Amino acid sequence: MFSLALQDRSERRASLLAGVLLLLLTIAAAATFVLIAEDKNARTRLDRDLRHRADLHEAYIRANVLTIDQALQALRAQIVDEGVPPDLRAWVAARGMLREPLFQFAVADRQGRLVASSEFGSNTGIDLSDRRHIRVHLDGNADRIYFSEPLVGRASGRLSINVTRPVFEGDEKVGGVVVASVNPRFFSAYLQDFSFPGEYVAKLVGSEGGIRARSDQENANPGGSIKDPTLLEQLMSRAAGVMLASFGTEGRRHLVAYRPVEGYDLYVTVGVDAAYLEAEASAQRQTIIGFTLLTALLVVAMGIAYDRIASINAEASALRARSEERETQIRKMGSLLSDCDAIMLRIDGNGRILDANPAFRAVFGTLPGVDDVAALVAKAVAAPRFPFRTSGYAKDAHGTRREFIWSWIKLPNEDAHREEFLGVAVDHTEIRQQELMLIHASKLASLGRQSASICHELAQPLNVVSLGLDNLRRDVLADGPLEGKLKRLDRLTANVRRAGKILDRFRALARAPSRPLEVLLLRMTVLAAVDAMADPFHLEDIRVEFRATADPVVRANALELEQVFVNILTNAKDAIVGRAGGAGPRLVVVSLDLSSDGKSAEVGFRDNGGGLPEELLRFGVRPFSSTKEAQGGIGLGLAISDATIRSLGGELRFENVEGGAMFTVSIPIQHAVSAPEEIKCL
Repeated sequence: MFSLALQDRSERRASLLAGVLLLLLTIAAAATFVLIAEDKNARTRLDRDLRHRADLHEAYIRANVLTIDQALQALRAQIVDEGVPPDLRAWVAARGMLREPLFQFAVADRQGRLVASSEFGSNTGIDLSDRRHIRVHLDGNADRIYFSEPLVGRASGRLSINVTRPVFEGDEKVGGVVVASVNPRFFSAYLQDFSFPGEYVAKLVGSEGGIRARSDQENANPGGSIKDPTLLEQLMSRAAGVMLASFGTEGRRHLVAYRPVEGYDLYVTVGVDAAYLEAEASAQRQTIIGFTLLTALLVVAMGIAYDRIASINAEASALRARSEERETQIRKMGSLLSDCDAIMLRIDGNGRILDANPAFRAVFGTLPGVDDVAALVAKAVAAPRFPFRTSGYAKDAHGTRREFIWSWIKLPNEDAHREEFLGVAVDHTEIRQQELMLIHASKLASLGRQSASICHELAQPLNVVSLGLDNLRRDVLADGPLEGKLKRLDRLTANVRRAGKILDRFRALARAPSRPLEVLLLRMTVLAAVDAMADPFHLEDIRVEFRATADPVVRANALELEQVFVNILTNAKDAIVGRAGGAGPRLVVVSLDLSSDGKSAEVGFRDNGGGLPEELLRFGVRPFSSTKEAQGGIGLGLAISDATIRSLGGELRFENVEGGAMFTVSIPIQHAVSAPEEIKCL
């Protein structure tokens, strides 16, 4: 029998080894696939980001150029009507124009002499006929605006970009030039507003390739021109796109997004050092390789643990076989228990402890002190079949909490009305600690692999801040009520803080910190989450309705609960925006009610985004399983939300309803404050 047991164990270990090797090969293949996909996704995300930044720069520059152009055309019209240039100092003062970023307005006659200036008065007589921004109009009669490269003014002695338009006489010949001198740092300062990893350079380029302004204006000589012939050819053709080009300092290669400024012979280019691409890809590869190695280690460790558990079961089976062969010795269980080194316990059908061996007493002390074992004994007595195996925690004689695996058999007895059971325990505490360490290491590796994708969770609040700042910048330039701007600033500040708190949530996955619970009005937390999503919903033309029939009080952490609601609302927004066709009204209905038994609050989120995928409905919430991988999803948002609600004793349910999906968050309540039904459109 012993030799047969050894043979079975050898065969089992051979099968286990083959399974582990097959799983390791599968992991290696999956890691290779992920490496290829991540490289491609990283380039796609960077292309999209650079195009977006170029679009933002173009919109801002076009708006400011239009303002300067309108001022030049107004000055030209007054010169044509009156026949002579006005007093430019008074003209500037009457229009409330600031000194910065406009250094001065000036007028040159048909010979290219300076005849009027808002800074130096009139009839200065300075000859500007050799300046390209003057010459381009005197040599032609096209009514177009011209942007000069940065140059030092002869009158002011300051570095400036001169924006000019021709002044026509009655015979439609050029009779002069109106000039607006702009501080180059006006454009450079805006181009510096966007931070980016690596060597990031943004430039404002003229039609001939000359550089008017650049984001590193303070750290490089002004002027210069685009050297890369392929990029220059694209600019001359008024094209837009992304390409690798010699763009940065010392001819270094950059990934460059370029696009023309609509309506003007100007171009916006945005580039990031190509070395950054390789560094990012290398970091991703190292992260994925590290995750693969840790996963392989976990697989091996789990195999060892499985073999150990199987060995324990085999030993228990051998013990049962030995007990069956020695029926006569079972009646003398006292001596058998005394001779055994394993922890053993004998109980009757009512769960009373009849006897225990010295190993049991050495761990737990005397029999009256084994209260923690009582629950395990009750499970054994109620077992539907034998042999029966269970596990649980108990305090030893020193008060230390330890985990044991119990194997129970039913002892044969001539009296059918008297049942006895034998339990054999194995201390599993150290093995469990090793398993927890491996699981924790795997979780850290998973977080490392997904470090580049954390933007998925941060993208929503940061996009709110970015778009909100652009809108606020335009509002400031256009003037308007101060109260509305302060309210929007408060909202942007709240989103920035929420982005920081999201990072805290990701760190919490690694170290699982405990967060204090507090008593909350659930309606206020729901409204805070809806308010945080106001700008993204408004930009996507999504209407939100809030309906409440109660005002329950719950015990939870406000930040964690609000993040759960924000995550569900973000998923609803993405589903509505990405649904097939995209036509029809866009609506999200948020409801707050009590459960039928009045013991729980139920917060519902219903959208018309087309419904949930079959995989989520079939398998439920699984960490790192995302239905939005193409948009940078990492599969943590819903998993974190589900874990958060479960930690509060609640439940997260979801289903498909007509036209969309329905998420319901159920949370136990402390008490509910009655309130009339409330319906709001937010």
